[in-house]
Amino acid sequence: MTDNQKAIACLKWVISHIPYKSDISNYGVTDFWGLPFETIAEGSGDCFTGDTKIIVKNQNGEISNMSFTELKNNWKNYKALSYDFKKKESVFKPITNFMEQGDRDIYKVDTRFGGNFKCTNNHKFFCKNGQKDNKFIWKELKDIDTESSWKRRVLGVGKIPEGKTKISDDLACLIGSYVADGWTDNGAVCIAGDDVKIMKRLYIALDNLNVKYSQSKRKVHAYTNILKTGTPKEILDLIKSMGSAGKYKKFPENVMSADNESIKRVLYYYGQRDGTHYDGKVGVYSTVSDDLAEQIKLLLLGLGTHYSDHIQIQNRNDCNRLPIHRIDIRSQGVSNKNYQNCEINTIKDYKHIGNENTYDITVEDTHNFILSGSRIIAHNCEDLSILLANLMLISGIPDWKIRIVAGYVFERSEEHTSELQSHSFISYAVFCLKKKNYITLLSTLFQNIMTNIISA
Repeated sequence: MTDNQKAIACLKWVISHIPYKSDISNYGVTDFWGLPFETIAEGSGDCFTGDTKIIVKNQNGEISNMSFTELKNNWKNYKALSYDFKKKESVFKPITNFMEQGDRDIYKVDTRFGGNFKCTNNHKFFCKNGQKDNKFIWKELKDIDTESSWKRRVLGVGKIPEGKTKISDDLACLIGSYVADGWTDNGAVCIAGDDVKIMKRLYIALDNLNVKYSQSKRKVHAYTNILKTGTPKEILDLIKSMGSAGKYKKFPENVMSADNESIKRVLYYYGQRDGTHYDGKVGVYSTVSDDLAEQIKLLLLGLGTHYSDHIQIQNRNDCNRLPIHRIDIRSQGVSNKNYQNCEINTIKDYKHIGNENTYDITVEDTHNFILSGSRIIAHNCEDLSILLANLMLISGIPDWKIRIVAGYVFERSEEHTSELQSHSFISYAVFCLKKKNYITLLSTLFQNIMTNIISA
């Protein structure tokens, strides 16, 4: 058998012989890292589930929200946002494996900030441990007391790493103006605006960008036409990428990889038009576009700006109005001195909603990922990968194809991780313990299993 065939055979054996079961059921504790022989003896392993979205970054540095089902066929092209508990900062780390785990009992979780998500009741979150101290511990969802004001508090990230793309003030003005008040209809590109000061700044930007335009004659409900003749193609392509009308609007890709100063510029010009102002500053950003709402929240997270959001339903009978996303930045988030660049969220409630397909990923080094919207830090478990690593080594796969990395476990205070990582385009499970090298435990039990796998 080739190394690839051996790896696939090992993976198939683990998936078919070791079904999901929680740590509390297996070992009597909420967070236990089973050794390979422990996992086989119990006949089950830990995993995470959910079809909710997580925050990721693609190979071009563009940040977005993607669901597990969206990541299923191209997860290798993304890094997941994660929190490094040693460095006390959020980082983007490679997604090193993706697994579909079948149908499980699913619970809908409602949070104070950022809406809701779905997961199993065994999913772990980093929860407040005591009423007066600032320490947090990993708890399964079913162990979180939602009736207690402090026991239901969970840790989330408050800031994400800064991008590198720089956007000029003129280009930011065009982007913010079009996304807020622009539209394209039958090939005509227009940007609305009655405010003389705001429109004057737009005209300066258009001139500096060599964009050709004409102005409407009317003063009320006035608009500016962007002329195709004479306007640089890259500007026309940029406008096209931002959508034709309100519900389809979104920021272009370069904004989602921009540095903080560029983000501030874009949000400033957008907020001039589609923002509600308080004391001369934007307090609420509004949009009818689902995609744009997600982008605005990611950009605010990049700036470390706390937000809460809700959807306003238009119930007027005289017109067909779309729901409006209201993203409120007027309040300050609750921070914690022990976890820099984080803020506290609250799990208000959770309830069983039936069965859905479940998923699992592994994230290099940090062993966690960040849920979109709520920004909550979610734990992913890897007992099966520990077992898989041992089986693959015993099968004869050379150790140079196994990359050793490290993560962090709180309750056992051991550094570890497991992942699938490419070496010469071949991906295999890996595992490392700095304190205890379990990879060397090649028991007769493992040898017998490998004999059955190879001969299958």
